[in-house]
Amino acid sequence: DAQLFLVRHLLALRERVAAFECDLVVSEKYFNFSNVWDALHFKLPDGLLGILKPKMHLSQVDSKKDIEAELKSACEALITNLTAHITQPLAALNGRIGEFLSRPGVDRAQLKDQPFMAVDQLGAAVSGFLANIRERVPFAAAHIRLYLSGGASTAATAAAGASSGGQAVGPGQSTASILFKPVEMRLVDTWGRVGGLL
Repeated sequence: DAQLFLVRHLLALRERVAAFECDLVVSEKYFNFSNVWDALHFKLPDGLLGILKPKMHLSQVDSKKDIEAELKSACEALITNLTAHITQPLAALNGRIGEFLSRPGVDRAQLKDQPFMAVDQLGAAVSGFLANIRERVPFAAAHIRLYLSGGASTAATAAAGASSGGQAVGPGQSTASILFKPVEMRLVDTWGRVGGLL
């Protein structure tokens, strides 16, 4: 919820800032006194202190770029967290397989004889992953759509649309589908990596 809160409000801020048709670039000038502090710290004679002057720096801050960077970072964190939560059973298996294969002098043919490659262990990992797909993906998708679409009034619309067999379409749905595309790709990638190692 915290990551969705951040994404939602960054999207709202970006939308509000985009309404202004001006550049939101701020030029800042500041003095850097670090060289003076260093000179005082070394207790240089007073004549040398006159030579050391603070340095003036100029920087420009583009608010639109900062918002975009924060939004991108928040979306990536949300996608990574969601994917890790769903793929946990396969990721654990993939980690064990990768760890075994990275040992020096290991023959790939010995992989099938490892305890974590037993039929019941593989079945548990695959069924855990598929259960996460069936349970968590629809819940997470609905949660994201509901959260990004705006709250209680859209919750009623979404519930009404779902109960009538249709889907509620709103501005949050396109954002939700954009956020879910990388999640889908990472889920398929994780499944493919485990399949490739087997």
